[in-house]
Amino acid sequence: MFSLSRSRIVARLTAITIFIAVFLNYTGIQDVRADGFNPGIETFVTSLYSDCLGRSPDPSGLNDWCTKLANGTVSGKQCAYGFFFSSEFQTKANQWDDDTLINAYYRVFLNRPADPSGKSYWTSRIANTTNDISILFTGFADSAEFANKCASYGITAGNHIDVPTTVRSTGSEAAHSTSVGTVNFDGLQITFGGYYEFVTLRNMFSDLDGADIIRIPFHIKNTGRESNYLNPFAVTAYGPSGREVDEVGIYFDGDNLWESDSLRPGAEDDRAFYLVYEGNGTYYIDLGYWRTEVEISFNVTK
Repeated sequence: MFSLSRSRIVARLTAITIFIAVFLNYTGIQDVRADGFNPGIETFVTSLYSDCLGRSPDPSGLNDWCTKLANGTVSGKQCAYGFFFSSEFQTKANQWDDDTLINAYYRVFLNRPADPSGKSYWTSRIANTTNDISILFTGFADSAEFANKCASYGITAGNHIDVPTTVRSTGSEAAHSTSVGTVNFDGLQITFGGYYEFVTLRNMFSDLDGADIIRIPFHIKNTGRESNYLNPFAVTAYGPSGREVDEVGIYFDGDNLWESDSLRPGAEDDRAFYLVYEGNGTYYIDLGYWRTEVEISFNVTK
């Protein structure tokens, strides 16, 4: 029976390792980490957590964003969008003055402090509007500097994103703020970001094409001992008339309930309710399966 000695096996494995290293260097293929990600991708996502949300990444969130960037499911702009239009960031932004907000955009998108002329320009741009986040995101995300940053990390910046009109509730924009806070349901902790916004449904095959939709972002955490998620079938919404209104998140990609992943114990995610707007007044969201266990109410003014 033919066999190799231990020394010959080691020698052949060493030769194979050297060949692979030479091949990767010759072809220009980038080395990747043991977890399968280009190191630049992890650096990019980690910077979004620290500079945008002011915290270290949670393992599940870091892995999810890195995976999507690595396989091309999302671009650099789409990844940044997920952070800047999350309820977690909105809560922080509501507590910041304009100067702090602008500085955050410089750190995240340009990797540098704001220059005096640039800060003056953006301060004047958002001085007389409540759509600060939307205006700043478009300006910074579409910049050449951000495209260069993405390229340095081996990421494609991506195409322009049509962002929703998001109102930063710093005190004077109470019409678009909500004080629901945190509720607990079925082992899940649901925290609302303190605001809502209007978006337009675009689907030529739907009777609701062109309809005004209320987007209500929230942050969700699994506080139970088993994997869990917020089931869309546990959600019923009512408008000011008292009649049921449709939850139409299925028409919106990214953060709707229908695309929710199951969360391990302690894991967190950002999602949003999408309700058909039927007029100003109080809206209700009931959570429950066979009966209403939690009722959330909030006033809407357009």
